[in-house]
Amino acid sequence: MRPARSVLVAASIALLASTGCLERHQGSGQKVTVIGDSITSDAQVQVRSALSGTSRSVNGSDGIDLAAARAQLIQPAAQTGSKIVVIELGINSAREIWNSADLPHLENALHDLDAVPCVIWVTPTALEPSYYDHLGNGTIHSRIQQFKASLVKRLPKHPNQRLADWGAAERLQPSWYAADHLHNSSAGMAAYAKYVKAQVDQGC
Repeated sequence: MRPARSVLVAASIALLASTGCLERHQGSGQKVTVIGDSITSDAQVQVRSALSGTSRSVNGSDGIDLAAARAQLIQPAAQTGSKIVVIELGINSAREIWNSADLPHLENALHDLDAVPCVIWVTPTALEPSYYDHLGNGTIHSRIQQFKASLVKRLPKHPNQRLADWGAAERLQPSWYAADHLHNSSAGMAAYAKYVKAQVDQGC
C-alpha cells in the first residue's frame, strides 16, 4: 500500500508473474505458494524461513489490488501445482471503499483457485486510528471488515478454501503494527510468518 516502496521490487514481481512463474525456494517437503500485497512483501524473508521445510514460493507486491493480482499473482499461483496456496490479498481493494463493484474481482479470484487442493485466505486488518483511515468513509479497519464479510459469505461455495483471520490476532498485539497501524513492525513480521506456518501446518 505504500507508494515509497522500491519500484525495482515491484517490477521484479511483475516480471515473474508475466512469465507465469513465481520464484521458488526448494525444500524436501510439500509444495506451498504464498502470495500477497505489502504485508507479505515486507515479511518475505521471515515467511520463507518459517516454511523452510517445504518447496515454497513467497511473493508479495506492494499496493496490489484483487483486479491486478488476478493476472500477476493469483492465476500463476493456481498453475504452480502447489498443494497449498496462501493468499493475503484484498485490503488494497478496500483501501478507499469496498462495494459491489469489487465483488466480481473477488469472485473471479475464488474461481481461479478452485482447482488448488487447499487455499488459505489470510486476512490482516488495521488498528485504529490508522494513517489510511482518511482515504474513505469510516476507518480502513471497517472497510477491510466489509471485504472480509464478502469473502466469508462466498467461501461455502469453494470448499477447498478457508479463512485464516490474522487481523483478529494482530489487533490483540499493538506492538506488531508499524507507525501507520496497518503494516507490521519487525515483531509483527515475525509473528505473521509464524502464523502463516501454523496455517500451512493445519491445512484445509
